[in-house]
Amino acid sequence: MLIDKNLLEAEGQGRGTRYLLSDKFNLTPYIDDNSINNIQNSINSTANSIINNEDSINNDESLYDKLSDIAKLSINKKRLDVNTMDNIIVEMCKVKSIELKELAKLLNRNDVGLRNNYLNRLVKENRLKLLYPGQINHPKQAYLTNIDVES
Repeated sequence: MLIDKNLLEAEGQGRGTRYLLSDKFNLTPYIDDNSINNIQNSINSTANSIINNEDSINNDESLYDKLSDIAKLSINKKRLDVNTMDNIIVEMCKVKSIELKELAKLLNRNDVGLRNNYLNRLVKENRLKLLYPGQINHPKQAYLTNIDVES
Protein backbone atom coordinates (compact mmCIF):
# COMPACT_ATOMS: atom_id res chain seq x y z
CA MET A 1 0.00 0.00 0.00
CA LEU A 2 2.83 2.47 0.86
CA ILE A 3 4.70 1.35 -2.24
CA ASP A 4 1.58 2.04 -4.34
CA LYS A 5 1.46 5.59 -2.94
CA ASN A 6 5.20 5.98 -3.75
CA LEU A 7 6.07 6.54 -0.09
CA LEU A 8 8.37 3.48 0.07
CA GLU A 9 10.69 1.93 -2.49
CA ALA A 10 11.36 -1.81 -2.45
CA GLU A 11 14.80 -3.29 -3.11
CA GLY A 12 15.22 -7.01 -3.59
CA GLN A 13 12.65 -9.78 -3.68
CA GLY A 14 10.97 -12.19 -1.29
CA ARG A 15 12.34 -12.44 2.23
CA GLY A 16 15.33 -10.30 1.32
CA THR A 17 13.24 -7.27 0.37
CA ARG A 18 14.35 -4.02 1.94
CA TYR A 19 12.14 -0.95 2.08
CA LEU A 20 13.52 2.57 1.85
CA LEU A 21 11.85 5.96 2.13
CA SER A 22 11.16 7.44 -1.27
CA ASP A 23 12.34 10.84 -2.46
CA LYS A 24 9.01 12.31 -1.31
CA PHE A 25 10.52 12.35 2.19
CA ASN A 26 12.93 15.25 1.97
CA LEU A 27 13.90 15.72 5.63
CA THR A 28 16.36 18.58 5.23
CA PRO A 29 13.82 21.33 6.04
CA TYR A 30 13.26 19.66 9.40
CA ILE A 31 16.91 19.74 10.45
CA ASP A 32 17.56 23.02 12.24
CA ASP A 33 19.96 24.21 14.94
CA ASN A 34 17.93 22.57 17.71
CA SER A 35 17.41 19.26 15.94
CA ILE A 36 18.80 16.06 17.38
CA ASN A 37 19.79 15.23 13.81
CA ASN A 38 22.07 18.25 13.63
CA ILE A 39 25.70 17.08 13.28
CA GLN A 40 26.84 19.43 16.08
CA ASN A 41 24.47 17.66 18.49
CA SER A 42 25.54 14.21 17.36
CA ILE A 43 27.10 11.82 19.86
CA ASN A 44 29.34 10.71 17.00
CA SER A 45 30.93 14.13 16.52
CA THR A 46 34.67 14.39 17.08
CA ALA A 47 34.07 16.92 19.84
CA ASN A 48 32.58 14.10 21.94
CA SER A 49 35.32 11.59 21.16
CA ILE A 50 37.46 10.30 24.03
CA ILE A 51 40.50 10.65 21.78
CA ASN A 52 39.84 14.38 21.26
CA ASN A 53 38.70 15.02 24.82
CA GLU A 54 40.60 17.93 26.35
CA ASP A 55 41.24 15.76 29.42
CA SER A 56 42.76 13.01 27.31
CA ILE A 57 46.41 12.13 27.87
CA ASN A 58 46.85 12.23 24.08
CA ASN A 59 46.68 16.04 24.17
CA ASP A 60 49.59 16.55 26.56
CA GLU A 61 52.87 15.06 25.37
CA SER A 62 54.78 15.68 28.60
CA LEU A 63 52.03 13.98 30.61
CA TYR A 64 51.96 11.08 28.15
CA ASP A 65 55.76 10.77 28.35
CA LYS A 66 55.69 10.81 32.15
CA LEU A 67 53.00 8.11 32.30
CA SER A 68 54.77 6.04 29.64
CA ASP A 69 57.99 6.27 31.65
CA ILE A 70 56.20 4.93 34.75
CA ALA A 71 54.61 2.15 32.67
CA LYS A 72 57.88 1.21 30.91
CA LEU A 73 58.39 -2.03 32.87
CA SER A 74 54.85 -3.18 32.09
CA ILE A 75 55.24 -2.46 28.38
CA ASN A 76 58.45 -4.47 28.11
CA LYS A 77 57.31 -7.50 30.15
CA LYS A 78 54.25 -9.61 29.50
CA ARG A 79 54.20 -11.01 33.04
CA LEU A 80 54.80 -9.00 36.17
CA ASP A 81 54.26 -9.97 39.78
CA VAL A 82 51.08 -8.53 41.28
CA ASN A 83 52.80 -6.12 43.68
CA THR A 84 54.91 -4.57 40.92
CA MET A 85 51.89 -4.06 38.67
CA ASP A 86 49.90 -2.64 41.59
CA ASN A 87 52.66 -0.13 42.32
CA ILE A 88 52.90 0.91 38.65
CA ILE A 89 49.14 1.51 38.47
CA VAL A 90 49.08 3.46 41.74
CA GLU A 91 52.04 5.63 40.60
CA MET A 92 50.35 6.37 37.28
CA CYS A 93 47.10 7.33 39.00
CA LYS A 94 49.02 9.74 41.26
CA VAL A 95 49.97 11.79 38.20
CA LYS A 96 46.44 12.08 36.79
CA SER A 97 43.05 10.39 37.00
CA ILE A 98 43.12 7.85 34.18
CA GLU A 99 40.26 6.12 32.37
CA LEU A 100 40.40 2.35 31.94
CA LYS A 101 41.01 2.48 28.18
CA GLU A 102 43.90 4.92 28.57
CA LEU A 103 45.40 2.86 31.38
CA ALA A 104 45.14 -0.34 29.33
CA LYS A 105 46.79 1.33 26.35
CA LEU A 106 49.65 2.73 28.43
CA LEU A 107 50.26 -0.57 30.23
CA ASN A 108 49.89 -2.64 27.05
CA ARG A 109 47.24 -4.78 28.75
CA ASN A 110 43.68 -5.93 28.10
CA ASP A 111 41.18 -3.54 29.75
CA VAL A 112 38.92 -6.32 31.07
CA GLY A 113 41.83 -8.21 32.63
CA LEU A 114 43.22 -5.00 34.07
CA ARG A 115 39.90 -4.17 35.73
CA ASN A 116 39.27 -7.70 37.02
CA ASN A 117 42.80 -8.53 38.19
CA TYR A 118 44.03 -5.21 39.52
CA LEU A 119 41.75 -2.17 39.54
CA ASN A 120 38.73 -3.63 41.37
CA ARG A 121 41.00 -5.01 44.10
CA LEU A 122 42.98 -1.77 44.42
CA VAL A 123 39.72 0.15 44.84
CA LYS A 124 38.52 -2.32 47.51
CA GLU A 125 41.87 -1.94 49.32
CA ASN A 126 41.42 1.87 49.16
CA ARG A 127 44.71 2.34 47.30
CA LEU A 128 42.75 3.75 44.35
CA LYS A 129 39.46 5.57 44.26
CA LEU A 130 36.92 6.19 41.53
CA LEU A 131 36.48 9.62 40.02
CA TYR A 132 32.68 9.08 40.13
CA PRO A 133 32.16 6.78 43.12
CA GLY A 134 28.35 7.13 43.05
CA GLN A 135 28.15 6.09 39.41
CA ILE A 136 30.24 2.98 38.80
CA ASN A 137 29.31 2.83 35.09
CA HIS A 138 29.87 6.53 34.41
CA PRO A 139 31.14 6.97 30.81
CA LYS A 140 34.08 9.10 32.01
CA GLN A 141 34.89 6.85 34.98
CA ALA A 142 38.54 7.10 35.92
CA TYR A 143 40.88 5.91 38.67
CA LEU A 144 43.02 8.06 40.90
CA THR A 145 45.32 7.30 43.79
CA ASN A 146 43.78 7.59 47.23
CA ILE A 147 46.23 10.11 48.71
CA ASP A 148 45.01 9.52 52.28
CA VAL A 149 46.19 5.89 52.13
CA GLU A 150 49.33 6.32 49.98
CA SER A 151 50.87 9.19 51.95
